[in-house]
Amino acid sequence: MANGNAHDYVRNNDVSPIRLLIGVASGLCYLHAHNPHPIYHGNLRGHNVLISDGGQALLTDFGLSQLLESSFVLENNAPHPRSVNWTSPEHLDDFKGSAEGDVWAFGMTALELFTRSYPFHDIQSSTELKQRIRQGPPDRPSDGAVCSRLTDEWWNILSSCWECNPRLRPSTEEIGRKVVDEQVRAMWLSGSDVLQLFQ
Repeated sequence: MANGNAHDYVRNNDVSPIRLLIGVASGLCYLHAHNPHPIYHGNLRGHNVLISDGGQALLTDFGLSQLLESSFVLENNAPHPRSVNWTSPEHLDDFKGSAEGDVWAFGMTALELFTRSYPFHDIQSSTELKQRIRQGPPDRPSDGAVCSRLTDEWWNILSSCWECNPRLRPSTEEIGRKVVDEQVRAMWLSGSDVLQLFQ
């Protein structure tokens, strides 16, 4: 695709990550609600979100995706290992997908798109990276340019994705509602046409 992936796409200062994140949340919601069994992505990150010609976010690289069913699991151990920087603490060693793991990764992907850098980008050692993730979520960025995009409301959404107890994380449906509600609120306050969000 001409627009490439979300990680590179947001480097354009005219691109807001918010519309992309609404698309990512919608895609995860669709996968997790799949019938007859949910599908977990298992490797969500900015490079695995392609951008259509119309600027829509499209999930890709389901190399670690799983269909949940007690008698059948579709798992493809692709040559690309799971991206540890986006992996939830409970899945650092088992490489299994889950709804809660995808929600954690959504928060990390959102942080990546707001900051335009990988989560925990300053840690090079795999062992140190896993230790840091087990200690808890990243600190809030203090860079002025990032802070202007990553509002308190958005930081609260991301933080909810990083609850240490996976059962306390919101569902993708809740995340979808939160990101749309926040965007509608921001557009309303700025006097923008809210309908353009849904076009």
